[in-house]
Amino acid sequence: MRLVQFTCIFTKMMVDALALASTPFNYAETRRLEGLPQNADRGQQLVELVDDQPWDEKALVNSVYDTYRVCEQEAWNQVLYAQKLGPHRWMALRTQPLRERVEVLSSAASPGDWYILLVSLTVVILVDYFILQQLPDNERTHIVILLFWLLAGVTFSVEIWYRLGPESGVWWLTGYVLEVVFSLDSIFITALIFTTLETPRRLMSKVMFIGLLSSMAYRFMLFLEVMPYVDKIAQLVPHVLGVWLAYCAAKQLTAHEEENVDVTQTTVIHAIKYVCGSRLAEFYDEEAEAMVVVSSGKRCMTLLGVVVLAILTTNLFVAMDVALLKAEAVPSAYVNISSSSIALFAVRALFFVARDVFGRFHFARYGLGLVLLYLASMSLLSQAFVVNALLSAGILIFITATSVFVASVTEAKQRWSCCSLSA
Repeated sequence: MRLVQFTCIFTKMMVDALALASTPFNYAETRRLEGLPQNADRGQQLVELVDDQPWDEKALVNSVYDTYRVCEQEAWNQVLYAQKLGPHRWMALRTQPLRERVEVLSSAASPGDWYILLVSLTVVILVDYFILQQLPDNERTHIVILLFWLLAGVTFSVEIWYRLGPESGVWWLTGYVLEVVFSLDSIFITALIFTTLETPRRLMSKVMFIGLLSSMAYRFMLFLEVMPYVDKIAQLVPHVLGVWLAYCAAKQLTAHEEENVDVTQTTVIHAIKYVCGSRLAEFYDEEAEAMVVVSSGKRCMTLLGVVVLAILTTNLFVAMDVALLKAEAVPSAYVNISSSSIALFAVRALFFVARDVFGRFHFARYGLGLVLLYLASMSLLSQAFVVNALLSAGILIFITATSVFVASVTEAKQRWSCCSLSA
């Protein structure tokens, strides 16, 4: 909560300072504000003020500032009162032809803005794949990468503000925060998938990169409204997800330390083998990092392919919730897509930091079990109770921090006891 408040206050200070530095305003600048799709009505009011009244620079400055304050308050309320797991009021326009939907989406920004976004995403994806993923796989690197992507988010927010105006900058930051808050669930579910299927550490980066690209594609398709019956599927997802998370939480909390079950003997693999039969190769191809191999003259899916499918399914469920909410909350599809795309890089980096934290303390797996139990309860009871997104994120962080603290104290006592006995 304090981080979000600090970010909003910092953004407001920059906007106020630059607004004062950029006075006096001129008529051309007013017309530029009028051209923004999400601010068309407010921009028209400013133009009418200039056309109908004598030139009053102070009145125009006050009108722009008041418009920004209203926008800031609306955006802040969207973050404070965002509700997880629906029901969402957004109605998809599936009756329109696909061509018209593409035109509506493209009209959310100028062609130049879309080109800038496409080039920017291409650059950051290439930097991530060829540079950041080649860095050493250790805790310090993961923290530095997380800070890098958070700084990239701030940079994009300032760029949007400078290029499209203060209101667009505020809404972009709102979309960014909402994306991070709603994606915290996927971090723990992803950790559960990797733990259950015993995914080798060196293969996780590849899986997460594929998941990152799929999340971007999901959100683009959802904003384009090409996924049929997504609103009805979104109402069914919490119940199915809740039952599965409750089962996984029970297994996580009741597992004994001495248990060392082969991943091929788990219930999940047995269920997948029942569906796939001999087409399932019960191993990881760590050398080739292949998801599909040829075995006995047949193409078989390796366990890496199973992990990728699980991650893709999880990302789809999360994308439904956050995309539907952002379509209601944020007035511009361009701002929605760009803020989600950049925020997903930070979410993925946050997963690796969380994985390092849980991996450092052996007893922290009970904390993961408690988190999964909370997520299961939230999913199953979402239709009966309103689930506030910020409050849910705070509970997740509190459970994680408490479990890590208890695990560190417990392991410190065990080491002290071992030293006392040896002495």
